[in-house]
Amino acid sequence: MINGQLQCLNVKSNDVNNCGACGRKCPQGSRCEGGQCKCPAEQCGDRCVSLSSHPKNCGSCGRVSPSGYCVQGQPYTPPAFCSRGNAFRNGNFANGANDWSAQIVSGGGNSRFDVGFDGGAADADRMVGIFSLYAPNGGANLKTSLKMCPKLAYKLGFQIRRPYGTDSCTYYVYVAGELKNSGAVPQPTNIGAGWMWVSGLNAGPFYGERQGVSVAGPELSVDFQLDIRCSGNAPYNFIRVDQFSVVPVQ
Repeated sequence: MINGQLQCLNVKSNDVNNCGACGRKCPQGSRCEGGQCKCPAEQCGDRCVSLSSHPKNCGSCGRVSPSGYCVQGQPYTPPAFCSRGNAFRNGNFANGANDWSAQIVSGGGNSRFDVGFDGGAADADRMVGIFSLYAPNGGANLKTSLKMCPKLAYKLGFQIRRPYGTDSCTYYVYVAGELKNSGAVPQPTNIGAGWMWVSGLNAGPFYGERQGVSVAGPELSVDFQLDIRCSGNAPYNFIRVDQFSVVPVQ
């Protein structure tokens, strides 16, 4: 101690807080011997590492594994995993409107999209997407993203019906910004009937980044959109949609 201050006097000792230089601390778990930080096993510079698994010192100091994985001292690239199930995260609305976004583009301020119970739904939980367009010439769109594998072709399907309303309504389906299908929404029938199945639509394959497609790890995130457009003088039109699926072609 000099003038009431602690001083670093012997940097060649075994002081882990002043090892080789004043204030030079050895890494966690290491020791100081004669002014040199020493690791229990392997060491690169002043770092304690395991050359068998360290991604930036893989097998030898400074050898970087491009994939970020080091196995038994060798750079390793794990095989990509891509889900081959239904590309829709919530195609039957079992989790409400999660993973979907909706917008009313015409049809008055009282128009809306929500998810609710429908006695005419075919799935067990009976929760469907419900467009409620409370004005003539109503319109809306429904959007989500699909989890798809690169280079795989898919088939798209969904169901749609209308319990109320008499306007001429048309649906449009877009995948990655491309129009894949369009048609007339069925006219109303008795509650509990009238589902129209749309199936067998081609989607993909996609090979990587492009408009409407982004890379998300081993998978692709692909834009999906359903548009509803009605024309006429009916005071309201209710549209039900459900059971969206995009599955790989086997």
